[in-house]
Amino acid sequence: MSLYQPLQPPKIENRILNSDYNYQEFPPSEDLKKYISCYWTMDYHPSEVRKLHRIIPDACVDIIFNLNSNSVAEAAFLTGLMTEFEIVNLTNSYSLLGIRIFADTAHHFLKHPIAEWSTRHVMLEDIYGDAILSTIEEIVTISSRSKMMEKIENELRKWLRYNKQKVNHLLNISIQYMYEYQGNLSISSLAKKINYSERSIRRTFQELLGVCPKEFINIIRFQNTLRGLYTNPTKRLTDLASTYGYYDQSHFIHHFKRYYGKLPTQISS
Repeated sequence: MSLYQPLQPPKIENRILNSDYNYQEFPPSEDLKKYISCYWTMDYHPSEVRKLHRIIPDACVDIIFNLNSNSVAEAAFLTGLMTEFEIVNLTNSYSLLGIRIFADTAHHFLKHPIAEWSTRHVMLEDIYGDAILSTIEEIVTISSRSKMMEKIENELRKWLRYNKQKVNHLLNISIQYMYEYQGNLSISSLAKKINYSERSIRRTFQELLGVCPKEFINIIRFQNTLRGLYTNPTKRLTDLASTYGYYDQSHFIHHFKRYYGKLPTQISS
């Protein structure tokens, strides 16, 4: 299992499900846990009360199936790495199923580096070609969500068998250290640990992920801080900031608000 497990706002802010808006997460099978953070579903039915769906950076990419799509070609897409929060004003019905994939293992499922899919949404057909359309159609027409995820897992296992992209050692070991230290280390200290130059680390992250390593490590630190706040909401913010290496509380709050769009004291509302 990965040392890193990110959170998204619906998991934190909507602990009580309601009939209009329903977000859930499901763990992958044991053999896929090193690649997949979770599967998630989001269903929304318009009501008189406006609903805002918040999405935050999590150092992952997502393959998302739109189960309400009228076109198979538009029913599945990839979302790239996020570096800032996004708020979606839900006005139409939604029924989505997503695969949250760790950035350091995404190359097993994609034909090209994440950096090449820098736009927010890329249709799966643009990545895999027409051959993927029959698989998408099979998935979105399954009536049972559990059967749908079972089908997805079987497809992921096929991609793992046939995708021969090589692992980039520098990227892989860098991210593993970032996970291990919960984002609480500098790029210079990382360079010493893995015996590569800072310049090589920066170039590799930009070429393969499309983000600088400092941004990536900050997202991991933010996500670990968020989980610390989520699991221990009564902990003092000064103690939380110190635990994750923020040099003062104002730095911590600024960093948190940048990625979440709210203050730490507001995330339960």
